[in-house]
Amino acid sequence: MRFSILATAGLSMFLGKSMAFNLTLEFMHELLDPAATGNTTLFGQTLDPAVRWWIANDVKSDVTLTGIRNASEWNTEVNTPLIEKLTSPPNTTVEYMYVIPERNIAIMEATGHAIRKLNGQPYSNRFCWHFFFSFESGKIVEIHEYLDTNMVRELMTEANAVKHY
Repeated sequence: MRFSILATAGLSMFLGKSMAFNLTLEFMHELLDPAATGNTTLFGQTLDPAVRWWIANDVKSDVTLTGIRNASEWNTEVNTPLIEKLTSPPNTTVEYMYVIPERNIAIMEATGHAIRKLNGQPYSNRFCWHFFFSFESGKIVEIHEYLDTNMVRELMTEANAVKHY
C-alpha cells in the first residue's frame, strides 16, 4: 500500500475522550484496514445513519447501483445485492489513501476482487471513495464513490441473460 503522509495519530473520539474530531491517516487505517477483510463493525459505527452516499451519479439504479442513498439504503440496495452475485464479499486492497485534516476529508482508491457465483469468473473493480467527516461528531456524513459502473451492470444483469429451458 502507498499512503500520503499528510497526517498521523488517532482514535481519541472513539476512546471516550471529549474533544473535536481530528481526522488522521492512522484513524483511516484503523477504520478501513479491518473493513478490507470483512470486519465492518467500526466502519458501520462511524457512518452517520443519514450519510449522503453518492455513487457515480444522481440517478438511482438497481442495475448499475448508482444514485444517492443513506447508510441503510446502501446496505440493502447496493451492498447486499452485489454480494449476492458473488461467492464472497470482495477482498479489498487499498492502493492509495490521502487525508486532508483541515477539511476532515479522506480519499481512498482501492481494488475489490471476488468470484462471480453464476460463472466462476473473477469480478475485479477499482473504486475511489471520498469521505467527508463531521468536525463535531467524527461521523462520516458524506461519501462520493466512483467505480466502473459498466462492470457492475454486467454483474447485476448476467443472471437475467441466462435462458432457462
